Amino acid sequence: MNIKYKRKPENEEMMVTYDFFKHHRNQIIGLLVGIAVIIIAVNLYRSSSEKNRILSADKLFEISREYKNMNDTAVIEKGNEYIDKYSGFDSTGDIVIFVAKSYIRQKRADEAVKLLESNQRTAKNETFKFAVYNLLGGLYMDKWLSEKKPELAEKAGEYYLKASKSDRELHRDRCLYNAGNSFAQAGKVEKAKTTLKPLYENSRDLEYKLREQVKYLYENL
Repeated sequence: MNIKYKRKPENEEMMVTYDFFKHHRNQIIGLLVGIAVIIIAVNLYRSSSEKNRILSADKLFEISREYKNMNDTAVIEKGNEYIDKYSGFDSTGDIVIFVAKSYIRQKRADEAVKLLESNQRTAKNETFKFAVYNLLGGLYMDKWLSEKKPELAEKAGEYYLKASKSDRELHRDRCLYNAGNSFAQAGKVEKAKTTLKPLYENSRDLEYKLREQVKYLYENL
């Protein structure tokens, strides 16, 4: 028995495709429009982000000039405005530091603390993180010196510890010592010893003054 197979029409695949697009035309058009909108939005975002990055760098130059000229009122007023407007850029992180230092020069330590604590994530680079944590450590220790509340010294120690982890070399050892000393002043002896132990065990690698400070504090805990 001979069975004859019919050959598919050459345009059958095209007809199936055509029918598919015809049947789902609205969905396909909607999808294409959605993709186009996303592409346009991404490009606009990138363009806006780059524009704001450049603007934030310009604002940093303006703030640094005001700070150099000891015009702390202008630094604080303009700086707070720019921080809110250009958050997320490295330049804005530097503006945060300038504003905090202007508060400190005006003896407005509580406002400096509030500013730094509420803007810890303004920029992502490690230099900014170190500056924030190191300043906060010093500010809390100043508060402890005047109020003698142990929790203030412990808070300072926590910030100094964070600063040491944000600085790979230059200030790491000094921050670790400051953290250990802060914990000691807070009465947290074991916490102080744990913090200081790496420095004490490698004290021969420290510069002379810091080495003597570490040895004295650790051995008298």
